[in-house]
Amino acid sequence: MGSYSLASRHACVKEIIHDGDWHPGNFSSKSAWNAIRTRAACIDWSEAVWFEGSIKSHSFIDWRCLSDALPTRDNLIHRHILTPHHCVFCWAGTESRNHLFFGCPFTTDIWKHIYDLCFHDGATPSNAIDAAISVRYVAGRAGKLGLVIKLAFCATIKHIWSERNYRIFRNKIRSKDQIVGAIKGDVIGRLSSIDLVGDPTTANHHIAAKWDLQVRWIARIPMACSWFAPNPNMVALHCDGSLSDDKAGFGGLIRDDSGDPLAAFASIGEDLSVLSMKLMAIYRGISLCVDKGFYDVPIRSDLKLAVDILNGVITGPWQILTLKSKIQIKARLLRSKEFIHVWREQNQPADFMASIPIDPSEILWEPESFPPELAILIKQDKEFVTYYRM
Repeated sequence: MGSYSLASRHACVKEIIHDGDWHPGNFSSKSAWNAIRTRAACIDWSEAVWFEGSIKSHSFIDWRCLSDALPTRDNLIHRHILTPHHCVFCWAGTESRNHLFFGCPFTTDIWKHIYDLCFHDGATPSNAIDAAISVRYVAGRAGKLGLVIKLAFCATIKHIWSERNYRIFRNKIRSKDQIVGAIKGDVIGRLSSIDLVGDPTTANHHIAAKWDLQVRWIARIPMACSWFAPNPNMVALHCDGSLSDDKAGFGGLIRDDSGDPLAAFASIGEDLSVLSMKLMAIYRGISLCVDKGFYDVPIRSDLKLAVDILNGVITGPWQILTLKSKIQIKARLLRSKEFIHVWREQNQPADFMASIPIDPSEILWEPESFPPELAILIKQDKEFVTYYRM
């Protein structure tokens, strides 16, 4: 009962039971639980684990995994329980949560196979929390078919943990293909009773084809959008990042309240992460605004994850926390600021800057130096050309 005293618990009972009869009134187990528990902020990855249509036994294992509450060997050793420390799959590393599920070569191959089924770009996770946050956002963009991504993520964690236990306690070994087959079986079995409806996007077609799903395609009505001006006497900072097989980069554009450009920048990135590149663009853009004496700045990015991190909606992966802190410190130099998510169609000049070849490592252009392609994109925005987003 936490810090509740015996007297307070007796008082609660007296309010409910009279002469041996139950008179709960407005009492409920939910109200009792809410009265004694300590509330915490919603964690970044919760929607990747607890969701409508989930397999509850999988979600429970996943929740324990992401909370680092599974009895992995490093956790057992930390509790002073004598146990071997090595990973049962590769025998090379210490069995920790991140090694067992995302660092071991054996499980990395399993993730590559599952991610190939779910993502047309074939990206693979680097650690537990980053993977869950990524699944949450990608699944959200996939609409109803996002359920496939979440189910596959949860089933993979569950079956890796089950295989670990089979090897330790039952002396049974399954191959990677057998584990992947078990994961696919759980996902397809859960989906068999669900009417799948989806938007005919490239990503959704990839999921349907890879999992051999029967999907009822419903075309999304194109949504009209256009560039919008900042408030009078403010400048808009548009930022973007890009990632290709051999290059990471970021860039952006500053424009006034009439849509005229004031400066553009681009630079080569060092971290092969789209999120890091988007955040680096924001940091560089804010620094440039301060250098040029612009202190009232709405900051626009087409990556909702980056905007949510900077607005405090979620904490974000640990790898970007230092960069996040640098952005927050730099943003304090602005008189007024706002981090805004915009559609990619509303951010095309910044996308152009993030993708251009750069030599040397950084460029800074004044408007008279803009190439014709960039000038055309800016002109279309200024004329409020309507773009259609599917």
